[in-house]
Amino acid sequence: MRLIRSITGQRNSLLREVGWRYFSSISTEEYARRNYASNVSEYNTIIGSLTAQRRHFLLRDVYDDMMLDGVQPTRDTFHSLIVGTMKSSCLQDAFYFSDQMKSMGLVPDVTLYNILVS
Repeated sequence: MRLIRSITGQRNSLLREVGWRYFSSISTEEYARRNYASNVSEYNTIIGSLTAQRRHFLLRDVYDDMMLDGVQPTRDTFHSLIVGTMKSSCLQDAFYFSDQMKSMGLVPDVTLYNILVS
């Protein structure tokens, strides 16, 4: 109960700490301006660019953004994500992406298993 009071109390209000901007809705124009990709091909371009720049730590964030935007990733998207995470030796993310691929009904092929094994 104390935790709830400390979060919602007058002096330590959660909304005051975080700010109202996260709880208010934004217009579609503002959302389109903030968003850097709107379809699968643009996301694939971003994933390829991040991999080429060796910024592999951002791949999981791009995938999360894709899910929040409601864009359905394809088999090629998952291959790019897994190859990018394997280049940075981030095995946990590579297996996360393969599990996400399976949960979306996309069957991994021989190439993907060869990438994971190597």
